[in-house]
Amino acid sequence: MKLQGKLLAVIVVAIVCAMLALASMAYAQLRQQSESDLFRQMQLLLEQTHQKTLTSLRTASANTLLFARSNLMERYVLIEDEVERYDLMQPALLRLFANYQQAYPEYKELRMILPDGYEDTRLAQAGLANLTEEEFDTPYFQDMRTHVNEQFSTILTYPDDQTTSLITSTTIRRRNAADGSFRSAGELRGFMTLTIDLPELGQQVINARIGQTGYLMALYRNGDVAFQSMQEDMDTPAPNHARLINLFPQDGSNDGVISTSLNSEAVSIQGQWLHPDLLLIAVLPDKEFSAISIRLISSVASVVTIAILVTSLILFLLLRSLVVEPVRQLRSTAIAIGDGRSAELPKRNLLRADEIGDLTKAFRDMQQKLGTSMDALKQSHAKIEQLAYRDSLTGLANRRLFLDQLGAAIYQAASSHKQLAVLFLDLDDFKRINDTLGHEAGDELLQAVSDRLSGCIRDLDHVFSSKCTASNELPAGSVARLGGDEFIILIHNLDDVSAVRRIAERVLRTLKDPLAIQNHRFVVGTSIGIATYPEHGDDVEQLIKHADMAMYDAKHTQKNSYRIYGNNLQSDIESRIGLEHDLRDSFENGDLHLNFQAQYASQTRSMIGAEVLLRWSHPERGFVSPVDFIPIAEETGLIGPIGEWIFMETCRQWTEWQNMGIAPPRLSVNVSQRQFTLSNVLDTVANALAIHNMLPEALEVEITESCIMEAPSNVIATLESLRDRGVRIAMDDFGTGYSSLGALTTLPIDTLKIDRSFITGVEVGNANEKIVAAILSLAQGLNLEVIAEGVETQSELDYLREKNCDIVQGYLFSRPLNTADMTILLEEEYGSSDDPGIDLLRVVG
Repeated sequence: MKLQGKLLAVIVVAIVCAMLALASMAYAQLRQQSESDLFRQMQLLLEQTHQKTLTSLRTASANTLLFARSNLMERYVLIEDEVERYDLMQPALLRLFANYQQAYPEYKELRMILPDGYEDTRLAQAGLANLTEEEFDTPYFQDMRTHVNEQFSTILTYPDDQTTSLITSTTIRRRNAADGSFRSAGELRGFMTLTIDLPELGQQVINARIGQTGYLMALYRNGDVAFQSMQEDMDTPAPNHARLINLFPQDGSNDGVISTSLNSEAVSIQGQWLHPDLLLIAVLPDKEFSAISIRLISSVASVVTIAILVTSLILFLLLRSLVVEPVRQLRSTAIAIGDGRSAELPKRNLLRADEIGDLTKAFRDMQQKLGTSMDALKQSHAKIEQLAYRDSLTGLANRRLFLDQLGAAIYQAASSHKQLAVLFLDLDDFKRINDTLGHEAGDELLQAVSDRLSGCIRDLDHVFSSKCTASNELPAGSVARLGGDEFIILIHNLDDVSAVRRIAERVLRTLKDPLAIQNHRFVVGTSIGIATYPEHGDDVEQLIKHADMAMYDAKHTQKNSYRIYGNNLQSDIESRIGLEHDLRDSFENGDLHLNFQAQYASQTRSMIGAEVLLRWSHPERGFVSPVDFIPIAEETGLIGPIGEWIFMETCRQWTEWQNMGIAPPRLSVNVSQRQFTLSNVLDTVANALAIHNMLPEALEVEITESCIMEAPSNVIATLESLRDRGVRIAMDDFGTGYSSLGALTTLPIDTLKIDRSFITGVEVGNANEKIVAAILSLAQGLNLEVIAEGVETQSELDYLREKNCDIVQGYLFSRPLNTADMTILLEEEYGSSDDPGIDLLRVVG
């Protein structure tokens, strides 16, 4: 057995013994704690139930005393004339009873019982039968009659509905001033009695659980069951329960946990008298403790097993790192020195203050003495090679070296009938970093990216020239910097092209982690284009060209992704380039125009404004969707001048309508985050308003929710400045961008626009209704105006009006209209007047 195995065996045995000892102690402590928790749970349930029952009893006793001492009751019991008593006074007394019963629904029966047991006055819940009006022979009346105190209470199975009920009564004694008697106690006139259901007590007892199998049961003092958990056997004989009654005297002399048997099962029980007539018992079967033991043993065994495995693995890795690997490295160094080659000794071994460190230093000294002349030659060769074939900034292969590598790789692939792949990389938004932090930061970023790429692709440090044509001299892959923020990776000897996808995904993951540059953290995205030999080209020029085209498609379709060159890719790219060219020409030739979609107040259906929409009608392409040309405008920077034109044209058109007396109260213009980056939106809006004399409050700037939540601080500052000048700010597509609700209170916005995906088909009861209702409630709480987009049916409008949505917009009212049709609609809505401002003020007001 090797040294590593021997050491590992000894240490693992010691660890196992220590772990088992700790596990035994932990098991004992956990079992004791679990049992204590169960007993505390029993005690807590008993105390909570006792307090609730005591509160109910006190409340009932106070109410019976209040009834008995009321002026109405005193007058009622002193009236001797039965006609006056029953015809005049009893209805008032019954109304008083009804008021109390309404306040206390659990009071199912309120009675005034005469001294002879006759129910003189009774008000009961609907459906409660009255089996007898004579209560003299009932046990509880006899107890009430002979009770020495003024107030009396009992808990029993009420005979009228066979439910467990609480009966409280107050003795009514009154002196009759007419007979001249002034005895202090007064004459017994009857008993004010309340019969009360105990549903909360019953449900608490029935639903209570102690651990997994424990339960509660409530017994009358004769041993009959009042309430019990469904786990308790309903056929348990009464004598068995009577035995439990005797275990807990009412004087509280035995309030601890008692071990006994119940239904032939060993249990631990604890009791609490809720009332002299009702005992609550907590029952915990002993099998609960057995289940706890099994669970604890399983958990502790799992933890110990994992701990032993993890500890053993850590020790194995430490031994391999500290002993085995250094010895192997020294062996490789010795072999290299014997062959006349140089070998690099690990620095961490040189720094060690032990035998391994001393031995490594000895090897170093020997190598230095033998290799002085060889090192000088290699340094000279490396310097020449660095100048000729390496990028001066990153140290990677330069374009010249990469072209040599690719040519040699194609030669090898043709000879061995293998495949190879070229990955063309371009960093996303690298220019923004250069523009904001300067070129020095950009250079640092390029160096960091090159380090990550070099670490991602293995075996890339082999220097390779055009003479390297033998297959056994080619590395597995190489990385080069072509210039700027463009990198290229060459992968050799592919048996399966699917491996290229895994490599591309690994590159994307590698660059996903943030980079720290000049106290800033950047997440670098990259677009990757892939071309393979021989499928996508059989020479250097074709492979690089097609990989570049695939990268271009990835960058313009979905950044931070990769694309593999396909036969239709070139035509797609040419089509996109043609669309970009046509967009520039159309903008210069005035083929772009504005449409307007009216917005209406939901309650009055009066027009309050319109959203401005950009449209493109190409002479040959016809109508081009904004979904197709807006991303191209943003990518090419054309969105800046187009956005300025939209503001100018919007303000000009509003002023023209204002001069006609039909201007809408406001026009809403969409602005993308890219537009904020490329142009000064604040100056653009201010110039447009000033040139065309448009009221600032008649202009609203819309920015999508995702853009405003991810916008840099300068965008937020621009929005605040616009708002300070009177321009309204709207958050478009609300609900789709995962807004922070806390941020809504601080963002400079006046209006929330609910995305049409939530409005379509909205009605009470469906999924969208809850989202829309929540947004409306949130906006109303924050005093924000709400616009619902995409309203197309009357049912959608009815729902929004019911929920007090401020403004609606959609095909139910108007489709997007060109300027001429919008002018007709405005004339129908506002008409004309001598004073152009009158209609505006009327609509705004």
